Amino acid sequence: MKNLCFSLIVFFASCFHMYAQNTQFKIISNQNNSIVVDFILTDYVIDDYKELDGDMHQKIKALDAVAILKKGHPEVLKFTTNLQMPNKGVSSVNVISTSFDTKSDINLIPSKGNLYRNINPETIPYEKAGIYQQNNFYPGSLAVDGVPYIQRDVRGQTITLFPFQYNPVLKQLRVYNKVRFEVNFNTKTSGINELDEQRKSSYNKLIEDSYTRRYLNYIPKKYTSLGEEGSILIITPSEYISNLSSYIEWKRQAGFEVELVDISTIGNTQLNISNYVKDYYQQNPDFLYLIIVGDHNKVCAYNCGSTGGWMSEIKWSDAKYGLVSNSNDWYPDIYVGRLSPSNLSTLNIMLQRNLEYDITPDTSSYYKRAIGLGSNEGAGYGDDGEADWQHLRNIRTDLLNYGYTDVYEFYDGSHGGQDANGNPNSNMVSNAVNQGIGLFNYTGHGDLNTCITGNYNSNHINSGTNNGKYPFVISVACNNGTFTSGTCISEAWQRASNLGTPTGAIAAAGSSILMSWAPPMATQDEIVDILVESYTNNKMQTLGGLFYSGQMKMLDDYNNADGREVIETWVFFGDPSTMIRTDIPQDLAVTHLSSELVGVSSLTVFSSTEDAVVTLKSNDSIISKSSVQNGQALLQFNSIELPDTLEIVVSAYNKVPYFGQFIVKDLPNPYGTANELLIGPNPVDLNGSLHLIFELESDQEVSFNIFNQLGQMVFSNVVDLDQGFYGPNYTDVSIDLGKIGITTGQYIINAKYNGQTFSKPFFVQ
Repeated sequence: MKNLCFSLIVFFASCFHMYAQNTQFKIISNQNNSIVVDFILTDYVIDDYKELDGDMHQKIKALDAVAILKKGHPEVLKFTTNLQMPNKGVSSVNVISTSFDTKSDINLIPSKGNLYRNINPETIPYEKAGIYQQNNFYPGSLAVDGVPYIQRDVRGQTITLFPFQYNPVLKQLRVYNKVRFEVNFNTKTSGINELDEQRKSSYNKLIEDSYTRRYLNYIPKKYTSLGEEGSILIITPSEYISNLSSYIEWKRQAGFEVELVDISTIGNTQLNISNYVKDYYQQNPDFLYLIIVGDHNKVCAYNCGSTGGWMSEIKWSDAKYGLVSNSNDWYPDIYVGRLSPSNLSTLNIMLQRNLEYDITPDTSSYYKRAIGLGSNEGAGYGDDGEADWQHLRNIRTDLLNYGYTDVYEFYDGSHGGQDANGNPNSNMVSNAVNQGIGLFNYTGHGDLNTCITGNYNSNHINSGTNNGKYPFVISVACNNGTFTSGTCISEAWQRASNLGTPTGAIAAAGSSILMSWAPPMATQDEIVDILVESYTNNKMQTLGGLFYSGQMKMLDDYNNADGREVIETWVFFGDPSTMIRTDIPQDLAVTHLSSELVGVSSLTVFSSTEDAVVTLKSNDSIISKSSVQNGQALLQFNSIELPDTLEIVVSAYNKVPYFGQFIVKDLPNPYGTANELLIGPNPVDLNGSLHLIFELESDQEVSFNIFNQLGQMVFSNVVDLDQGFYGPNYTDVSIDLGKIGITTGQYIINAKYNGQTFSKPFFVQ
C-alpha cells in the first residue's frame, strides 16, 4: 500500500488537539424510551507504519478515537459517547443502517497491549494472536452499549462505536463512514447500577455544565443557582484541627459549606472511612469535595488490591473514596484530594501556600507560563499514537492558542521548535520553575522521587526559590505518587519551602504504582482541553474539577481494567476545591451600601463579574451567600436587630478577592438622629417608590437631586413641606421611580433642608 500524502498526515496530526469536542455523534430522535443517533466518521488516515515478516503493515489514526489495547489483536480504533439513562432498567442497542467503504490489501498492525511506563514500547516485539487466522471481520459488533454507571445524580452509559472492521485473512478493512443506531430503554426490567431516587439532589453549576457536555441527551435541570460550588468534608487527625481553623474560615468565606471530622471518631481503616464518606454523601446533596489531611499513617489510603505479575504492587488509592454512589462503577462522584504533611510545620506551609494563592496572589504573569517535560518514547503507542514529546507539543499549541505566553519544551532528543538539542537537564527545569510557571505537565518515566527526563527530582524541588509562584503539576509517570512507602515527589511539591515560606506547587497528581502508557495521556489531554475552554459547556475552574473530569473522559475511552487502574491509583495531592489561576489576577469591581439601620434583612452587592460568589459574615457565621447574576447578587438574611459590623467577601475565577464591610447602625429614636436623612426601601425596585424621611426645623422649601455613578443628575425636584407632617417634626416624601425613567444600578440622592445638604446612596434593582 502506498503512503498517504505526507502533507495530509502532518495536517492531520496538527489537528489532533484542535478539535476537542466529539462531533461525530448527533441525535436524530429522542423519545422517552428510545434514542436514535447518527455516527459520522469525519477524518481518518491509514498510514504505512512498520514492516513485519517482510510485509509492510498499516496503522489507523482518527480524531477523537483510541486504539483497542488487546495484545496480538488488530489495532482497530473505537469511538465513544455517553447517554443519560433512566434511573431504573436496562438498555439495548441496535444498528439501523450503515454506509461503508472497503479498503483492500491492508496489513493492520497488531496491538502490543497495555504496557506500563517502566517499559519502552519499542523493546516489545509485535505478536499476532490466533485471530489473524480467522476469516471474520474484527471486532464484529459495530455498536456496543456499556455497563451503566452513576455520576452523582445521573445514571449514564457509554456507547462504543467500532467503525473500522478488519478481516486479517482477506486483508480487507471496512470503513463505516456512517452508522445509525438506536438505543432502547426498558424500565420494567431491573438493571445494573440503578440510581437511588431517594437521595436528595441539589443544583451545582459546575456539575450541571459537565452533565450537559458529557451526555448527548442530557436535559438541564431547572433550578436556580445560589452560587454554591459544592460542600467540603475534611477528615484529619486531632493534632491538625486547630491549625486548620483559619483555612476553613477562608473556604467558608469563599462560599463553601465546610465540615471537619476527627479520624478518631471514624476509625482509621479504609472500611470505616469509606462507609462514613458514603453515608455523608447520601445525607448531604451538595457534598462534592473530600480533603484528607494527613499522611497514610494518619488517614489511611484505600487498598484496591494487587496489580499482580512479577512486579506486583499494591494499588493504593484516595480516589476510591470518591466512588460513593453505591454502584459498581469507577466514575467519581466526588473529588478527593490529600494534603500530606510530615508534621505541623509542613502542614502550615501547605495552608499558607493555598491562602496566598487564593487571597493574596502574586500579580506577575507567571500564571501564563507552563512546562512540558517529556520523554522521547511512545511513538505509535501512546494515546493518539503520539510519543510523549509529540503529546506535550500538541498540548503546548493548545495553551499558546489560549493565551499562555511561554510553554517550555523540555524533551529528550532533538525535535526542533523551542526544544534545545539533546536532552534537558535539571538546571533547565529548575530555572523555569523558579522563574514561575502556572502549569507543569510531565510525561515520561518516573520513580518515587524523580522525573527521569531531565533527572528532575525532589531535591531540586526542596531547594527551589519559586516563592509565591505555584504550578499545578500533572505527572504521567510511574510511582511519582507512591506516598505510602516513603516521601514521593508529589509530596515534595506540597511540603517545599524556602526561608520558612512556601515554594513547591499548589497541587500535584502522581501515580501510586507503575503507570500505563496511553490511558493517562488521555486524562492529561482532557484536562488541558477543558482548561483552554475547548467545550461549549463544561468550563471547569477548580483543580479537582479539571483532574477528575479528565479521568472520566479517559475512562470513557479505556473502560476496562487498564482505565480503572488509572482512576484508582492516580493520587491528587492538594485541595481539589481550589480554583486554578491561568491569568494575572485582577481586582474585582464591587459596590454596595456601606451601612444600614437595624432591622435590615437584605443587601444587594453589585459587580460586573458574573458568577462571582458573595458571602456575608456576622461574627463567626456565614449568614448569607449568593452569586452575581446580571450584575448583582441579593443577600437575604434574618433581620438584624442589634448594631453589627458584617464582613463581605466576593471571589471569582482569576480575580483577587474583595473584602468589605457592611455596618448595621443603631437607631436611638424611632426616626433617627436629628437632621439625618433616612431612605427606604434600599435596594428599591425599578418601578417602586423611594421614601425619604427627615426632621424639619420649620416649614420650608426642600430640594431633591438624584445622581448616577457618573455624577450626572438624572432627577431634580423642589417641594414646599410642612413641619411635623410625619411624627414629631418629621416629614415623609415619596419619589415614584417608574415615572422618572431611571435604570438599575447605584445612585446618590441629595436633599437640601435646614440649611444643609444631606446625601444617601441607594440601589435600584
